[in-house]
Amino acid sequence: MPPGLFAAIRGRRLSTAAAATPLSSLTDALLATRLATHLLATPHLPAELLPAAPLPLPVHLHILRHPALPPASKLSFFLAATPPASPLLASTFPALLRALAAGSPTLLDELLPFALSCPSPAALLPTLLASLLSASRLDAALALLDAAPPDLLPRLAAAALPSLIASPDIIAAVPAIRRLLPIASHPPPIRATNRLLLALSKENLCDDFRHVFDEMSRRGLQSNVRFYNICIHAFGKWRQLDMSLRLFAAMKAATPVVPDICTHNSVIRALVVGGRVTDALVTFDEMKSSGIEPDVFTYRAVMNGCCKSFRMDDALRVFQEMRGSSGVSDVVVYNSLLDGLFKAKKLDEACGFFETMVADGIQCSASTHNTVIDGLFKNGRAEAACRLFYELRRKEQLLDGIAYSIMVREFCKEGVGDQVAEALELVKEMEQRGFVVDLVTITSLLIGFTKSKRWDLEEQIVKFIRDGSVLPDAIWWKSNMMVALRGPQDRAKDGMPMFSFDGNMDDVMGLVNPAGRTDTDAPK
Repeated sequence: MPPGLFAAIRGRRLSTAAAATPLSSLTDALLATRLATHLLATPHLPAELLPAAPLPLPVHLHILRHPALPPASKLSFFLAATPPASPLLASTFPALLRALAAGSPTLLDELLPFALSCPSPAALLPTLLASLLSASRLDAALALLDAAPPDLLPRLAAAALPSLIASPDIIAAVPAIRRLLPIASHPPPIRATNRLLLALSKENLCDDFRHVFDEMSRRGLQSNVRFYNICIHAFGKWRQLDMSLRLFAAMKAATPVVPDICTHNSVIRALVVGGRVTDALVTFDEMKSSGIEPDVFTYRAVMNGCCKSFRMDDALRVFQEMRGSSGVSDVVVYNSLLDGLFKAKKLDEACGFFETMVADGIQCSASTHNTVIDGLFKNGRAEAACRLFYELRRKEQLLDGIAYSIMVREFCKEGVGDQVAEALELVKEMEQRGFVVDLVTITSLLIGFTKSKRWDLEEQIVKFIRDGSVLPDAIWWKSNMMVALRGPQDRAKDGMPMFSFDGNMDDVMGLVNPAGRTDTDAPK
């Protein structure tokens, strides 16, 4: 058997799984097999292996689609066998991009000099940019945009924006998006814009959100209901009420865009956040008159606004409407009204409403119990609050760290020794049950220790802070408080230090991290 034919047969066996393009002649088959055999051994392709004449398209595609060849070998072959002005680029370049993107996306970066050197880069740069963005090669994509011809940049920017917005880490792409938006030949589709605005709103990136919104408004982007809802909600939570109301008015004037339940909920929340509860109630009534039924989020927003502004008559009216006609039953709404009644000093109504919750079959949450315990304390019913807390603790029912913190605060308020000692035991129990002992709880304890002059208990809490999971923020807060109190004081205020502090932070931090002390610091 002739050696050349033997090599051809051997090469064909190496690529039996290849879905290669059919080769047009025996010469092309032998040439393609010889090149594939060499590239299987090494990714470097010497010039002497290539014929003087340009390779035919079937040979190119056979190599670029060969499943056994590594991506680096395919790239080496392409750069060696394809001149920048090759008429075959329309077929070979996309095949190479697919091979590199599937096998080794980092190699896509090396195609930028080749694409820029072509007589018509407009034919290659858009597809290369799309491949880079799909492979999350953001830096290389931005380098391509920097090097692109000025006349091609608007088209490339417009093509890049949807891919950037669809990227898994959209927040990391925000600087690039902001840069490309003004120069793109056309804005991204409305669905992509909505996705971008929603992500910016969730991350509270107000400046970036406003930049994108202004740019889309300048471009005259066709809006839909979701666009309006996202923007109204975002501007409302950022206390830019005028923008929310302006968009709401524009939405009602636009056709065929019609405000829906989400729109009204966002407007009502924005009005409540802005302190305009009366206008929120007007919007609530307008929504119902337009045939839109309130949902649980509507009632939450309205009830929250009424209770925080002590409009308890309106709150009760809305609650009775919710309870009677809509069929909505939500523990958050009940908790809001319960909290409002306690804060409005309507103790009897609050206690009666608590019984109504049970009668309505509402499953009380930890927040419900916290509201009742705190409300009883603040309305002079400390004994009833303590009885409820200890009864819930005995039954192991829905108590969280906030309930413990409320009890610690009340026990330490007057500085009675026995009550302060009980507060300390509750804090230890919090730690045992896995609740977070926060700075508020520690502050309550320290105030109680100072008022009761129970220095023995203070030693226990310092040991607890040091050995437990409490963060050293309490110690830093104490030191900063003393520094502030030693500064210029208002004559109308008492500048007495709350806790003793000699100004040595090393001693303070030594309580938190005793292992960090040196041997010379240890007592002898």
